[in-house]
Amino acid sequence: MDSNAVPSLTFQPLPADEAGAWLDRERDRRAQRHIAGGAPREAADHRATTEVETLRQRLHEGALHLWSTDAGERSGGTVAVDVHETSQGREAFVLSLDPEVMAGPEAPLLVDGLEAALAEQQAAWLRLEVPPQASALFEGRGYQRLVTETVRTLRGGPPHPPPEGLPRLNLRDMDPTQFEEYIAHSKQQRAREMAKAGALPAAEAESAASRDVDALLPRGIDTPGNVFLVGYDGNTAVGTLWLTLRKDADGLHAFGQELRIHDDVQRQGYAWAFLFAVNELLQSRNVTTVAARVYGYNAHLSRMLASFGHRERSVQYKKALSA
Repeated sequence: MDSNAVPSLTFQPLPADEAGAWLDRERDRRAQRHIAGGAPREAADHRATTEVETLRQRLHEGALHLWSTDAGERSGGTVAVDVHETSQGREAFVLSLDPEVMAGPEAPLLVDGLEAALAEQQAAWLRLEVPPQASALFEGRGYQRLVTETVRTLRGGPPHPPPEGLPRLNLRDMDPTQFEEYIAHSKQQRAREMAKAGALPAAEAESAASRDVDALLPRGIDTPGNVFLVGYDGNTAVGTLWLTLRKDADGLHAFGQELRIHDDVQRQGYAWAFLFAVNELLQSRNVTTVAARVYGYNAHLSRMLASFGHRERSVQYKKALSA
């Protein structure tokens, strides 16, 4: 046999004891992800525990599939897939993929095997999240990019000076009245973005967006680690920004939950102005990194963040498995 040949990939159900260990690891992984996304630690732990208990029940019901994969003598890691019904048909959401496998020669075999196995489960859709180095594999296989998380290290200032004539914004904290109006709009905006990106049908996106925001802000404007800002050009409010901050052993990290430029001042350079103003603010607070979420349809924002020094951290894709 050719030593360079890639062996076929096999899928086997994970033994019960290994499935329990995987669920424990998944709870820890989800808690850390919720914290990275801005949730307070206690709320993140509670949310992760609740989610994993749901997964445990779904495993018992046969809706959660845990497979071990092998490519010859090499383990392909554990693949976890949750199959659920949506208004668009049965969707399979891949919860876990080994990043080393996704970066290696077995990756196309793993994707082929997944698509075939899930088609047998009569799944109409496949959704999964992968590291950016695996993006090329999915871009050429009919997958739709849903959402990308990006990150930038705050070191040495912005990557280039502000464009000539760019407005200089004054960032002020929201007051409670502004916050109540803002957060209602934020839920609506998040739902519209989910639906427009194809992440969820419109009817499901509305409730999902509301749950997400409520989980991030259990104490509303007083939830620790959240910053709500209004950007002013002179005395005119031109946009809003919601940031979450978390402190880790390596420093303070920020996540941009939402940037919104008011409709009547769109395309006047205010998004760029926010990026430079926020950069100054975060550096003044000794923030180490800033991350953001970009929906797949928003190519303009993706280009802006890339030119401002952001790199991709993870990418979520979706594909129709049936015609």
